[in-house]
Amino acid sequence: MKFYYENEDFRNIPNGNGFCEISNLDWEYGFQMSTTKLTEEPIIWNFSVRGGFLPHIFDENINYIKSVFESVKGRPNIKLTFTNFHEGGTPTQFIEKLIQLKNRVGLENHQVCIITNNANVDLYKKMIDVIYKPYLLGFLADHYKDILHTPIEHNGSTIGLLSTDEYINSEKKKFFLSYNKNTTKTFRIQLLLWLMKTGYIDDSYVSILIKSEYFDRNRLRSKEDELYDLIAYYNRFESMGFNVLDWNYPEVNNDVFSSLKYTTKSHYSDTLFNIITETTCDTNSLNLTEKSFKGIANCHPYLVIGDVNTHKHIKDLGFELYEDLIDYSFDSIDDSEIRLNSALKEVKRIYNIGGNGILEWYKKNIDKIEHNKSKFFEYKFSDMIKETIKDLKKQFSSTESYKNII
Repeated sequence: MKFYYENEDFRNIPNGNGFCEISNLDWEYGFQMSTTKLTEEPIIWNFSVRGGFLPHIFDENINYIKSVFESVKGRPNIKLTFTNFHEGGTPTQFIEKLIQLKNRVGLENHQVCIITNNANVDLYKKMIDVIYKPYLLGFLADHYKDILHTPIEHNGSTIGLLSTDEYINSEKKKFFLSYNKNTTKTFRIQLLLWLMKTGYIDDSYVSILIKSEYFDRNRLRSKEDELYDLIAYYNRFESMGFNVLDWNYPEVNNDVFSSLKYTTKSHYSDTLFNIITETTCDTNSLNLTEKSFKGIANCHPYLVIGDVNTHKHIKDLGFELYEDLIDYSFDSIDDSEIRLNSALKEVKRIYNIGGNGILEWYKKNIDKIEHNKSKFFEYKFSDMIKETIKDLKKQFSSTESYKNII
């Protein structure tokens, strides 16, 4: 199996029209097994899409993508792979556009493959080949090993990972911690307004780094009790400006705080509980990012506001849930608005347990919390890439028209 590159600009291979980049898959395997010609051997034509699987990227490059699809029609030895290991919170439209084009051109199902961090991509496995792995989890675990035992001192803060002993023995300054980089997303605004409505905002560390210049407040209207009347707090949210915990986005570039590879210990040691707002809440994509895993790595109790079955998926990855502290019944609610409302009710219940109650729970669950941290470090990004290469070879070998590929 060899690789045919898309936009490989430093080896003088004239493929592509500028919307892709070299991926980890290319680095790990393709550079050793590259080809410049579409021969009869098994070939992966790899597209690593800049910016993720966004529908406008597909539309802007439709003529080129169509020409590629047409060029491999009737050539079952060539598989077109679309890879994105860290992004792609809303891939549905992009993938469906690929499937529609594949059907119009007449490619075989196995000739198109999506490789993604989105767990629900299996929905499409009858129409194209798919490969899902928690790539970002492996990426974070690899890099967090650098600060596990050797923290970095930077601008008066410690970049490192919290231990259970440090959590127990640190004075708590706030109850909640919630990172909200991009508050153009409605559900993140709803959380922040709800914190204002309940008064919990004064007992929370929250970040607000990006705001929408034109936000339609009608998106806040809801009949659900926790979400009801949040629009009344929007002026306060708008007037409070930005709130920076670590770094000033986008004014400070290349700052250590701006990297998802790092985490500030004091944010976790100073707080009791982490409200995590994931990348998506209403797309059913299950795109778990660093937002979910940073809390696990820092031995911090957490609840994720994300897509349906987010916590179930975290459990499927081998992590233990904190079911003696959190009622996860909200996790399986299909309707995103009702799920968010139920999650906020659960956050309110947890707050009413009080700081001493959370600490007592924590001391009884140290083994479980440390198991989760150890499980986090079992994941390796390089292993996932190697498994992906094996999966691609397996897909080739199981194809009726190309069974003998090794």
